[in-house]
Amino acid sequence: MDTLQSRRPSCRILELPGIGTHKTSDLSEIEKQSRLALARANLPQPLAQVSKHHSIAVMDHEVLAFLDQISPEARILDIGGCWGWHWRKLGKVDRVSRVVLVDFVPENFVHARTILGPLFQKKIEAVGGDACQLPFSDATFDAVWTVQTFQHIRDFDRACREAWRVLKPGGKFINYSLHAPLLLRILYRIWGKKFHLWGEVPNRFYLRRADEEQKSIVEQIFQKPVRERFTECIFHPDLRFTRSGKEGSWLGALDAQLSAFPLLGSLIARQKSFFVVK
Repeated sequence: MDTLQSRRPSCRILELPGIGTHKTSDLSEIEKQSRLALARANLPQPLAQVSKHHSIAVMDHEVLAFLDQISPEARILDIGGCWGWHWRKLGKVDRVSRVVLVDFVPENFVHARTILGPLFQKKIEAVGGDACQLPFSDATFDAVWTVQTFQHIRDFDRACREAWRVLKPGGKFINYSLHAPLLLRILYRIWGKKFHLWGEVPNRFYLRRADEEQKSIVEQIFQKPVRERFTECIFHPDLRFTRSGKEGSWLGALDAQLSAFPLLGSLIARQKSFFVVK
């Protein structure tokens, strides 16, 4: 099913067979229920919740940098788009891009409506679906964007192949996942705590941080070199430092600039991304 065949201005939320089971990604029942609970929660200020888990200023900077690399008319797929908050400024830049959010928990789109406002109707479409079995035709999108979604999917290879499949030739793919910075690993060792790299986080979710094997998988699929980038050098919820995550934070703005220093980022950044062109 190619949801972009419609040219109606209003947004559609489509629920497809099997959504909620998410078998190909094999999410645990605990993770499904926790995500559903958050999606259904009454959150009058959803961005305040976002700022506990992501640096809004850093990711705003990343979005604009990404948009600069694609055409103004690009069709963008956000896999694991969830609340759609990355695209809330799309109406303030000079482009006619359309974004499709795909998420296995359609209830998340209620918060997307709150955050995006009129944009949700004009430029953004929301589709329930599985990252490992995307409900779109081949070569549909000019860009695929995904943030801290593939890190929770056991079949990383399959998810990347699906992203490759729906991209047009020359399309851009970027995947952000949690990094394993040396600073954090040293601190965890000092504290005598286990630093989780790969596997099931007990009673929470599956997590695999970005690593060289994943980078190799992406390069094999795309047959192109991958460009790495490190982000969120200051923002570290693991260290209970989330002040820089708030929208408009000057500390967050400084954090965004630190991404220009890859050596520093490789040592302390919380997040790592893979960028490649089809």
